[in-house]
Amino acid sequence: MGAPAGWRLDFGGLDQLPNLPSHTELIDGSLVFRCPPNVFHMRTVRLLEYALLSQAPEHLEIDLTALNRQR
Repeated sequence: MGAPAGWRLDFGGLDQLPNLPSHTELIDGSLVFRCPPNVFHMRTVRLLEYALLSQAPEHLEIDLTALNRQR
């Protein structure tokens, strides 16, 4: 179910809402609350990060901020 007509919240506005859990997403105008990642998920992300870094040539800088951000 989408947001009521005339009510709008963009992605940047999520950080300004009080008492909002960090694992909140804005999908089609609705706030969706996800469960925090479990240990399996965190280990998988860490292994993926290690694999990407180990395969990159030394002269390239690798930016993995997308793997580490909450939203």
